Amino acid sequence: MDFATLLLQQRVEKAFTEARTLFFPRWDVSNKWKIETKSGLDDSAYCSSEMKAIFFSLEDVEGMVPDGLLALIIHEICHDVATAYHKEGWAERMEKAAQKANALNRPELAKQIRDSAFSGLPLADPWAEKWAKIFDPKTH
Repeated sequence: MDFATLLLQQRVEKAFTEARTLFFPRWDVSNKWKIETKSGLDDSAYCSSEMKAIFFSLEDVEGMVPDGLLALIIHEICHDVATAYHKEGWAERMEKAAQKANALNRPELAKQIRDSAFSGLPLADPWAEKWAKIFDPKTH
């Protein structure tokens, strides 16, 4: 691993620790989950509950602002905490994290979480109307 990749991995690990501590304190109390940055992933990140791992795209993560990276990590942890799919339970858990960010006086992080959640929602899905209400920026 080259030095730049090592620094990026450390940045992701630091954000992962922040997400776990602030937003998911009861999740993975035995510290079995791992994170890894990889080159060539199809998505920015992927959560594997079976492997207890979250994989991050090296190319996508390296240009992210800190709150964007933290929102992405929260997005992926919500897949394990709520559901593996972008369904109602996942959307509600994302909104809970956004509300927590607001309570921590981090409105930009709350916006990033909501943007990440809304961008993952399939518009043709039957839940789309409810999601639009959950993540309506006029209500937050």
